Amino acid sequence: MQIVTEEQHRVLAFVDAVTGNGYRPLVSEVEAWLAYPEPREAQYHWEKVEESEAGSLMGTPMFDPLAGLSETINRIIRTNILPPDFMQAFSYMARTAGGGSGRRRVQTSPAETLIEHLTRIGWLRCHGADGETRVELSALGRALLRHVSAAGREEDLQVVMLDRDDPVAYPLLVGYLAELGTGLLVDPYLKVRNFQDLTQHTKVNRVLMRNDGTQVKEFATISLLAAAADSPIEVRASERLHDRYFIPSEGTARSIGTSLNGVGRKYATVFSTVPAEAEAAVREYHQALWEAAAPVEPGTDDVDDEPS
Repeated sequence: MQIVTEEQHRVLAFVDAVTGNGYRPLVSEVEAWLAYPEPREAQYHWEKVEESEAGSLMGTPMFDPLAGLSETINRIIRTNILPPDFMQAFSYMARTAGGGSGRRRVQTSPAETLIEHLTRIGWLRCHGADGETRVELSALGRALLRHVSAAGREEDLQVVMLDRDDPVAYPLLVGYLAELGTGLLVDPYLKVRNFQDLTQHTKVNRVLMRNDGTQVKEFATISLLAAAADSPIEVRASERLHDRYFIPSEGTARSIGTSLNGVGRKYATVFSTVPAEAEAAVREYHQALWEAAAPVEPGTDDVDDEPS
């Protein structure tokens, strides 16, 4: 048994979308959308065209030469006149239909524009000023926009769970990074083997690590690997680093739950897109860290894995 009809579902979804974003719609606003979900098409009527004008309108889409067709057919049958081909028959019908007349299609009102439609159903408001018409969102339109934008962000949100003790977790993460193209990898505890994988299997062209004064030997090796890489890759170190991100040159930034050296070993890792509201702040903050960071330099000591 069908409990909710398609039309009822449309009403419920519309009201839920609007009220969920801080606006209670009027009954008239809901009914306007139900009655006119699309802009109105142009309206036409037919008017009679006399024989003297019908010939010049033949073949145009706004002319109906078959007005009075039944009477024409009756005349052909009565007079036994059979034109030699179809076009001659068509022309004959046009000249004789309805007593030598046809019908012309005349537009009575133009098609409604999208702005006119959204204004009529209450999603936009138009105001005249300085001889110009200006448009703004109504409270209803703003609530609907918030709903659609939020739905889009939910669709864009991608979360990948990489389990601990999973032998393919680390290769999967490197593969995800490779698909994202060039960009900045922020990883405080990146190890030499991870950096080597980046140079061989991804297009990452900037790496920001943490400098706590103990990684001199590791920095020296990473410097050599960067110099020998097929594609340019720049490495800098900052003392003000904790979180892990990949910020692509184009597209959405990703957060990485743990350092690459722990993926598939010590910790389960969440690799997810950064919410749209935080994207600009993440990019701006790490760009500032990058600009203040210093290039890596050689040394003698190694560094332990990321602490738990």
